[in-house]
Amino acid sequence: MWSKYKDTLYQCVMVAVGCAIFGAGLDAFVLPHKLVSTGISGIGLILYYLTGLSVGTWNVVLNIPIFWAAWHWLGKKVIINTLYGTVMLSWMVDAFDFLQYDMVISDPLLSSMMAGVTTGVGLGIVYRVGGNTGGLDPIALIVRKYYGLQMGSINSAINGIILAAAIWVVGFEAVAVTLVSL
Repeated sequence: MWSKYKDTLYQCVMVAVGCAIFGAGLDAFVLPHKLVSTGISGIGLILYYLTGLSVGTWNVVLNIPIFWAAWHWLGKKVIINTLYGTVMLSWMVDAFDFLQYDMVISDPLLSSMMAGVTTGVGLGIVYRVGGNTGGLDPIALIVRKYYGLQMGSINSAINGIILAAAIWVVGFEAVAVTLVSL
């Protein structure tokens, strides 16, 4: 009976580990320099800078319509993975919030590089075990399923819009430094 759940448990643990690495990287390297990110986390960061409401909270709120769309168009298994990944990512970003107050790296450019490494490794772990963290992934899956467009193209277009909007909140220089992390 244990072997039946072993793969699922492994996936859950690895998604949690990946989200922890992502959350720690975001809090330690992005927030201290008021940089941004892409995807729903990027929108959450912009809204955090504007309102002070936590990035994790914004991540959950912004994902609510995405959950509905994933449930409607992608099915139950995708929504369960998406819900778990979104909750873990949101929780981990808020759990490591204390890291933003001790600037680990004082140079914004180096901090952006480290943000790229840590968030990339974290998401890589999540994706490697078949998980996702909500956000743009389900949207891209829906568009790919119904319109045949590539996920990378869809994500790039949406991320370009998010970064353009971020210029008005954090300025062009912070967005330019953010591009290094991508």
